Amino acid sequence: MKSKDSQLPTTTATTIPNQQTHGDGGFEAAVQALFSSEHQSTTKEEIMKAAQRRTRTVQDMREYWNCLEVPKQQRRRMKRKMIHITGTKGKGSTACFCESILRANGYSTGLFTSPHLIDIRERIRWNGRPIHPSIFGRAYWKIRNDLLEQHQHTSGQLNEAGLPTLPGYFRMLTIMAYYIFEHMLEVDVLIIEVGMGGRYDATNFWDVSPDCQVVAGVTKLDLDHTRILGNTVERIAWEKGGIFAIDKIGPNISPKDTSDEEVKAKKTTTMTSSNALPCFILDSNTPSVIRVFQSCANIEGGGRPLHLVDSTGSQLKNELNGQVLGLAGQHQYGNATLAIELCNAIVPTNDRLKTLQGVQTATWPGRCQILQQHQGWTYLLDGAHTLDSITATVEFFSMNAKEEESCVMVFNCSHERNPIELLQLLLPLSISTIYFAKSDSSRPSPIAVPTAAELLREHGMGIQEDLLEGNDTPTWQETLASIWKHLKHKEVSTTANLKCNWSARQIVDDLQSNHDPCQVLVTGSLYLVGSFLTALDWKEESSPIIE
Repeated sequence: MKSKDSQLPTTTATTIPNQQTHGDGGFEAAVQALFSSEHQSTTKEEIMKAAQRRTRTVQDMREYWNCLEVPKQQRRRMKRKMIHITGTKGKGSTACFCESILRANGYSTGLFTSPHLIDIRERIRWNGRPIHPSIFGRAYWKIRNDLLEQHQHTSGQLNEAGLPTLPGYFRMLTIMAYYIFEHMLEVDVLIIEVGMGGRYDATNFWDVSPDCQVVAGVTKLDLDHTRILGNTVERIAWEKGGIFAIDKIGPNISPKDTSDEEVKAKKTTTMTSSNALPCFILDSNTPSVIRVFQSCANIEGGGRPLHLVDSTGSQLKNELNGQVLGLAGQHQYGNATLAIELCNAIVPTNDRLKTLQGVQTATWPGRCQILQQHQGWTYLLDGAHTLDSITATVEFFSMNAKEEESCVMVFNCSHERNPIELLQLLLPLSISTIYFAKSDSSRPSPIAVPTAAELLREHGMGIQEDLLEGNDTPTWQETLASIWKHLKHKEVSTTANLKCNWSARQIVDDLQSNHDPCQVLVTGSLYLVGSFLTALDWKEESSPIIE
């Protein structure tokens, strides 16, 4: 199963070499290939088959990595230094802060995150900028050709073990990122955001060793991806705690091994590695979650120290003395504090003024982002898909919205989530119009789309027939509107004007044609935020080209 999906940029028609041929079709052909059936699971059967290999991800990634031929002049001569970040909310922001801090202190950086919003190259950044299209294309075709060559030389032995010749979408992008940072670009520190979970994530295949020094960080945990990671935060913590392991394929602990007694029993048989750097976790996590991570650090991490980090960021606030972070929101002070600790642990960052400059200049598209448009339009964009993240969105909106201006909201979320709790948190906002919008793209899902009645019943709420969708086959956006009406039905006087099934481009055109300039909150799905950035013609500058 793909741990992260994303949007398909518009490309011109390009011929993709099939798996029996080698080629170098450049950037656009590489993107088309990544979104083709060669790397994507599109049917329910394919998705389930890929999901069955999830617990073999680390082994599979090593199989692929070991197939790559690296020219002598490209081989890395320095020790790897990596910051590996997991969590539910804020891991991308923390990675962004790390990257900005390190650059402010004079280090070159490689950043790998997901998903992207507009351009697939956003996932792989060199010194803060998306890699140049030529770098992306060269890496893709180099890796693809090496894997096809190995497949031919071994007469398909990898396939006999059930391993596809070419990796799935997220696995391929992960290999590309590691290859680019390891062999193509000059990078002092890698900052890697976990895709999903951690223990069986594609980013988790390098062992900690004298040649690979890794510091690990954990942001706030919440219930997310519960169908895959587990339906308790403790089980999710066990999944994410796998990034603490020194030996990624060695004996793992099971969730039941995380009691204090089991830790004491197993720690005596585990040698502490002198190469294992500390791990850090925000103290806003529950005591039971922190205990699970402590177990993972003690047993699988060989006794790696686990440090608690102040999630309020009070010391950082005092040091900034009224100056603001580059990323908006009170919750970001904890993420920035965690990032400072991670950077200090991996390389010397002794210039505190430069570090403070780094957290102030950090930027992260689609997260608490404010775009001022001509003629008085203000777009507040924040991808948020958990209760904690929507709470932070409400805070971000409340701090930045002007009371004298009217407000419009645009919302969408995956049908795999129960939207009722998310929408309940948005009820207090003073909104004149709500668009329940379509994203320009979405990932395939084996989960059936529920109706409003099913979701309301599951939540123990009464159903009013006159507030349900008006047809037998409602769209997901119409289902969201029905739920909103049920939540708001006691407040008829404050009911917003609801519109469904509009695209981002259609909404921007509609607002600018039929509405006075106002504030527009775009939240929920990151895919939706990306669609809006595209509709607003927002772009980033690429990294330099390399020969």
